[in-house]
Amino acid sequence: MYDINYLLGKLRDDKFSTEGHFQDQIYDPRYGHHFPFFTLHTAKTMLLDPRIKYGLSLIKGPITTYTKFFTSEEAESPDIHSAIVELNYHFPYAVRAKSPEVEEFIIDQLNRFWEVGLAKALTAIEWGYSGSEVAYRRKKDGTLCFHNLYLYPAFGIQCVSKRRGIVGFIRNRDRNTYVPIGKGFYHTHQRERNHYYGESALKGAHIPWHETWTLGGARDIRRTWFFKNAYDGGELYYPEGSYQDANGQNVSHEEHAVRMLEMKRSGSGMIFPSTKGLDGKRQWEYMPPKANVTPTGMQEYIQLLRDEELEGLGIPPEVVQSAGNDGMGSATGRMVPLMAFIASLTPIGTYVIGDFCEQILPLLLHYNKMDDDYTIRRIVPKTQESVDSEAQNMPVQEKTVQNNG
Repeated sequence: MYDINYLLGKLRDDKFSTEGHFQDQIYDPRYGHHFPFFTLHTAKTMLLDPRIKYGLSLIKGPITTYTKFFTSEEAESPDIHSAIVELNYHFPYAVRAKSPEVEEFIIDQLNRFWEVGLAKALTAIEWGYSGSEVAYRRKKDGTLCFHNLYLYPAFGIQCVSKRRGIVGFIRNRDRNTYVPIGKGFYHTHQRERNHYYGESALKGAHIPWHETWTLGGARDIRRTWFFKNAYDGGELYYPEGSYQDANGQNVSHEEHAVRMLEMKRSGSGMIFPSTKGLDGKRQWEYMPPKANVTPTGMQEYIQLLRDEELEGLGIPPEVVQSAGNDGMGSATGRMVPLMAFIASLTPIGTYVIGDFCEQILPLLLHYNKMDDDYTIRRIVPKTQESVDSEAQNMPVQEKTVQNNG
């Protein structure tokens, strides 16, 4: 175990041997005809897209807001179960330990982590992994507590392993030292894809994002259309020949006509001589521009890519799409996609809690001389109606026994 002064202080530069495991995600076979590269630099660029940032907030927001921790006594209370249902706490957890004091301590540490550290740990969703320095503090009564996380940039992190287990990580690409687990907090997203570096959620949205923003992509097509093709520019008919300007220079009618159209602006007028040709028509004639019809499907094309970006992040578009004038997404009765999406977020929160309990909490319990025999389980809420329903469905003999007991 670590010295208490080391946990409370700053990192020192000790010499450790490192074993690197780094896997960069480059080639995407689904899009082989363009060979786009997906790397950390690609993810950094994708984070500039408001749609991508919105999708990430849809993933992280429910985990942050709808997670709640309860003691074992609270977990048995029907009032708490009713409150979980009424307040939409989709991720309720019960902490069970041998003493109420230990339960309260663990819940306090989890709540503190959820308040100041969760957002930093969940940057693993966009990068695939995250590494932070853990800051502890000691209360006046001598109790050691979790205080905060200090996030390191993902570009400079490389995990350090021993016997296939992660024991720490290198920061700032310094291979001479590493941050050991306990003083460091290392979290991976989609760890079933890669145990050491996970996989970025942005990889699934990379193809529609690339098709949207690349040169010649959907946005470029739309911009080019409305910039160059929204109007045909008009037509100007001029007679053959030339004329002398005020300086005595000969200027061809063609050159003058081109200059006139280039200088034409919305609301401006044009003046021509009234001279007519032998056919009775004016020698100069201007046909004003006409609005072109927007190509069929152009707006729908961009909207489809926006939906595909959300789908690539694992978000059903129905959750946020507006249905007529009745409201947004799930507010219009689309509860099945919403609940499926909420359910898909469960492993993310579970893994974060698991990493906290494996990397930080054991040190706190050890130094505070607390029993480390505890469990954290999800609560399946039961309302009074469900309890009454179970009682009604019980066999008659079983009801009688319970009543007599």
